[in-house]
Amino acid sequence: MQTTKSCVNLTKILKNVNKPSRYTGGEIGSIIKNPSEITINFALIFPDLYELGISNLGCKILYNVLNKEPYIWAQRAYAPDIDMKEQLEQNNIPLFAHESKQPLKTFDIMAFSLQYELSFPTVLGILKLSHVPIKNIDRKETDPIIQAGGPAAYNPLPMQEFIDIFNFGDGEEVLVEISKTLKTLKEKGATRDEKLFELSKIEGAYVPKFHKNFIKENGKIKKRICDLSKINELENFPISYAPCTHDRVVTEIRRGCGRMCRFCQSCFTNLPIRERKPEDIISSTGRLLENTGYEEYSLLSLSSNDYSNINETVKELSARHSADGISISLPSQRADSFNLELANMVQNVRKSTMTFAPEAGSQRLRDVINKNLTKEQILNAILTCYKSGWSRVKLYFMIGLPTETFEDLEELINLLKTIKLEALKLKKENGFNHHLDLTCTLSIFVPKPHTPFAWFGQNNPSLLQEKISYLINLVKKLKGVKLNFSNIFISQLEAIITRGDEQIGELIYKVFEKGAYLDSENHYMKKERWIDAATELSLNLDELSTQEFDINQTLPWDFIDTGVEKQWLQNEYNQALNNQNSIPCDKKCSNCGVCKNTNMKKKIFKENSFISCTKTPPEIEKNAQNSHFYRILLSKKDDLKYISHLDWLGTFYKVLKRSKIELVFSQGFNPSPKISASVALPIFVESDGEFLDIEIYNNFTENELKSKIEANLPEGATIINIKKITKNTPKIDQLVFWGKYSAQLEDYTLAKIDDLMYKINKLMNEEEFFISKANKKGLSQQINIRPSIHSIDIDKSGKLNFVIKTGQLGAEKIKQLRADDFLMAIFPQYNWSIKRTGLLNEKLEDITKVL
Repeated sequence: MQTTKSCVNLTKILKNVNKPSRYTGGEIGSIIKNPSEITINFALIFPDLYELGISNLGCKILYNVLNKEPYIWAQRAYAPDIDMKEQLEQNNIPLFAHESKQPLKTFDIMAFSLQYELSFPTVLGILKLSHVPIKNIDRKETDPIIQAGGPAAYNPLPMQEFIDIFNFGDGEEVLVEISKTLKTLKEKGATRDEKLFELSKIEGAYVPKFHKNFIKENGKIKKRICDLSKINELENFPISYAPCTHDRVVTEIRRGCGRMCRFCQSCFTNLPIRERKPEDIISSTGRLLENTGYEEYSLLSLSSNDYSNINETVKELSARHSADGISISLPSQRADSFNLELANMVQNVRKSTMTFAPEAGSQRLRDVINKNLTKEQILNAILTCYKSGWSRVKLYFMIGLPTETFEDLEELINLLKTIKLEALKLKKENGFNHHLDLTCTLSIFVPKPHTPFAWFGQNNPSLLQEKISYLINLVKKLKGVKLNFSNIFISQLEAIITRGDEQIGELIYKVFEKGAYLDSENHYMKKERWIDAATELSLNLDELSTQEFDINQTLPWDFIDTGVEKQWLQNEYNQALNNQNSIPCDKKCSNCGVCKNTNMKKKIFKENSFISCTKTPPEIEKNAQNSHFYRILLSKKDDLKYISHLDWLGTFYKVLKRSKIELVFSQGFNPSPKISASVALPIFVESDGEFLDIEIYNNFTENELKSKIEANLPEGATIINIKKITKNTPKIDQLVFWGKYSAQLEDYTLAKIDDLMYKINKLMNEEEFFISKANKKGLSQQINIRPSIHSIDIDKSGKLNFVIKTGQLGAEKIKQLRADDFLMAIFPQYNWSIKRTGLLNEKLEDITKVL
């Protein structure tokens, strides 16, 4: 590990930010290596908020693949939120990796996952926060190699001034090859240019500095493609303490899509289709659930219903896991391959909204986009759901598609009317009690590189607004239908950036200079920045977004070879203009050229290739009368103090699941595990002893249970004691009255101690001390907290000891008081490190000794 800079100390700044656990690392499943054994330090960076980044399956896979190499330490980094960004800047702290807290500028490679065009200014912001030169021409020998890949990298021109090396296609093999090459060159003492030159020879890699002349000579950069059967399945990954965007196990079942929808870049850039074996999917999902403790899993693919063994695979997974309260989710259902049996299996644990994506309302327009979907298939799928008990259906459409007319939009509303009328007819005929509600999300068409629609322009913003108003007006009288539209300006920027060239790179840099950061989060996007930047560069945003390319001209991204032949894309473009659909790859070879050009044939397993449920009968009879009760006492220290009370309960639930402990769940629509905690511990407060009561089916000895849980606890938590109790044992919240705390003054002098002693004596001699507190309605009210303070003293080292009202018991007489609120009210100018050292009953007896 390079050690030119020490690891970052976050203690002082984390108290000033929201959701501090985003930045602490230490998640269960994160990988720690010995720095002295590492040659290549690899930073996997997701240029968006932690909640999104830690959910990304691609990043999880690459984290696992890279860390299997003994000489590589792949660590993670994300875009800090605005408040954390300001703290880093104000304190001159460089952005750091989650695992080691080492500054990113000391790494060998900083690799960005480019998932979305509006994250591009954030990439520049991360480079700046890392104290790395923004433009590649300004980087020195000691600066890391800046790499980028992902779907938004398939047109690299807007970002090529900032990135040293791009890679196209699957990342599993190419990133290891890049690391291996760098290891050899680093050991030889190669210069930065020598490294980049050698990296430019790797298949799937594009190095702007050395490839520009190559491209002018009509050279092609081939995408990298992997044989999934040779890539180890994911078995573990870092688990966020707080809820994240996709808070579940995700198993990839298939890469590539044969539907050939003409607007979909992911379809054409991920061909050919490669399926994973059903038995591999089942075993990988089981190991992930076991290793993470999640209670939900998802089977991910661009079109999950098209997986050849989807029914058999879901049956097997349901047989193995549904009895444990573990649910499965799939992305939106294909209306033409909708399967009620599958839908019921997917939703047999928790019912939710059913989702379909017709994309267009008229048959003509569905033929234009090659959706291969009829009105009858859409109706049949939705009404079958309604008859089977679903009352909510979500539909995805697009507006502004090539050749779209207002008649097509009217047909969309007519389709919704027909669905509602047919559902009403079924309701009357069958005496159903439930209505059918439709929520329609209408995205604005964005032309994407490497698709048959890349030559089309986007609709002008004024025309898009007219179309939206038209639809809103038509749907007014249609009850039970809600329309949601994507933002016109954001969609316009997406269209400009995704098909842009070097001048769009200038726009990205200019808007970054104006403060653009996290523009992928709508509440941070400021339209004026982009308009002002475009004006200064003499760029017309409307002209750029609506620009149509000539079918025969060279496109900015033509030097990237995805395997799909350009002539085939041109033929598809012409068929779209003639309202003609084409045969999807799933049904018959479409002759797109990808299998021949990538030397990788599509891999689809025969249906019913996997048989039988191998689930053994449960060893424990799950009868509430056979349940057992335990009280756990444990400490919660170090980085765990940055986790909220609810997040800690969620974390401990996963600990119990990983420990193979059979929890008892509550009854009802949304069952929850029977875990109850003592008085909530405020964030930033450590504890020498927190109580957790659990009800489980296992009849363990106290030592057996302690041993099982200890093996899965996160760092910072230690079990002090476990005691078996009965159902009638009083709950902790029925016993706790007072709480005992200590607080250390973080920056103290004797003068401050004298001041504090004076304030303490004055406070304890008062009968009243009022603070402002917001009630449930958000209104401020004055509360006398003096009765809530039993005792307080401070010693010469700056350590404060105090006892305050903590439990709910007797709250009608003496109000509860949080330790952090108490210190802020009494000593607002001082910073404290707080620890709860005990919970006391009304007689001031320590609960741990009374029980």
